Amino acid sequence: MKGFIDPVRQEYDEHLGRTNKGEIIYKTPLGGYIYNELNLYLKRHAILWKLERLEVNLKEVQKLNSVDNDHSEVLEKLEYTLLAAIKNYEFELELEENY
Repeated sequence: MKGFIDPVRQEYDEHLGRTNKGEIIYKTPLGGYIYNELNLYLKRHAILWKLERLEVNLKEVQKLNSVDNDHSEVLEKLEYTLLAAIKNYEFELELEENY
């Protein structure tokens, strides 16, 4: 089976999905075709997914830290950890793209 589906269409999720690690998986023969044609097996897709999730979480922690003085030390440590993870994934992405 060959062809593509607009990613904004609901039926797209019937053919492709993600693991809890952010790796793209295919669920159907059409999904397998799309997966291979678009090189969705490349590590960069999972890295970008993780980066997006980390950035959303970082914004939430920063927002909490600005209003919650009782837990500011813990929130600052969490913010530092998220920033370090983001830098790590950005480095991984750079390596993936250059090699």
